[in-house]
Order: sequence, then structure tokens, then C-alpha cells
Amino acid sequence: MGSLVTAYGTAARQDWPRLTRALGWTGHHWSWSATIALGLGQMAWIALELIYLPRWSWLHVVYGATGAALAVPLLPVKNAYLRLR
Repeated sequence: MGSLVTAYGTAARQDWPRLTRALGWTGHHWSWSATIALGLGQMAWIALELIYLPRWSWLHVVYGATGAALAVPLLPVKNAYLRLR
């Protein structure tokens, strides 16, 4: 659910006053912080699975790459798009 809300917030740049006020210190739209948190959390989860489970699956690669793709807001183009005006 969090990924869907964040994707909607990134695409629509919907302004939710509570989230904007809470994350205004970043200088970016609230979805910027949420996307980075989701991506880093997913990459950490996959890393822990690979550490604790002896077998790996191609799904680990898919979900790890998805987590890395969620960190795209770190790129300059996405930074400019989600910067608060």
C-alpha cells in the first residue's frame, strides 16, 4: 500500500499539508522522502534474506533491483522534479 501511495504522490505531486509540514525540512515533496525510505528498506530486507537464507532465487535479484530503482529520487533529474517550489 505504501508503494502505491508514494507512486501516486510522485506522479500527481499531490500536496498533503501534514506530510509537507512534517517533511518540509528536506526541501522536496513528501514523496521524495517516502520513495527513498521504501527503496532503502526493500534493499535492506533483501540483503537480510540473502544473509540468513542459504539459497537465493531470481526473485531476490528482481526485488533488489526494484529497491534500487526506488532510490531514483537521488538522481538530479528527479531531485529537480520533486523540489518544493
